Amino acid sequence: MNLVAHFYLDQHHPEPLFAVGAATPDLLSIYNNGIRLKQRNLRYLSPEQTAAIPPAILAGLNRHFFADGIFHTSELFHRLTKRVSNMLVEYFPQLKVERKFFVGHILLELLLDKVLINRHAGILTEYYDHYAELQPFTEIRVALETALGKPVPNYEEYLSRFLDKRWLYAYADYEHIVWILARILQRVRLRDLRYLHSQDFTRLMSDFEVELIEVHEQFFTEIRAAE
Repeated sequence: MNLVAHFYLDQHHPEPLFAVGAATPDLLSIYNNGIRLKQRNLRYLSPEQTAAIPPAILAGLNRHFFADGIFHTSELFHRLTKRVSNMLVEYFPQLKVERKFFVGHILLELLLDKVLINRHAGILTEYYDHYAELQPFTEIRVALETALGKPVPNYEEYLSRFLDKRWLYAYADYEHIVWILARILQRVRLRDLRYLHSQDFTRLMSDFEVELIEVHEQFFTEIRAAE
């Protein structure tokens, strides 16, 4: 799951710190791809460290890991990831697309956010309103440094840019989806990504999005049922 999906799952939770906590593992990887916050970081916190982190942030972090665990092991996730993999073969028969399942995984998460943004007017306004309440973000940086056990310099400035730029609105544009996907695939050293910029890939995204619209709510139903 990606940023918007994590927010949508608990959209009506009233606590901004919870919403930001649920987004933090994903936001942190954008801030610095070399830093990862894992669930084990939370498991090994001392009582003193736990007490130093606002409970709503901890609840949001734990919700993130719980939701991701259900999402990534669901039958629907595996079926849709395989569907994208098969579509890559179908739409690009002349190519041997590297790591098709990984491409499908990332594209599924990005397009799920796009579907939610398009189908739920105002969701991003609500999302960014939570961040606006928490400026200047010092409390979040201190909590994150406590959980990680190391400094996270300039994290307040990073969250301020995230709030000011509001780049999640660009998820409504396939061109932006391709840009994000290309950056992620480059990080894992995939080489020939020219197919991402073709009309056939745009058609693949459009066709897959139609299928995703029909079933996407099942993800959230399954996560809530597992609580």
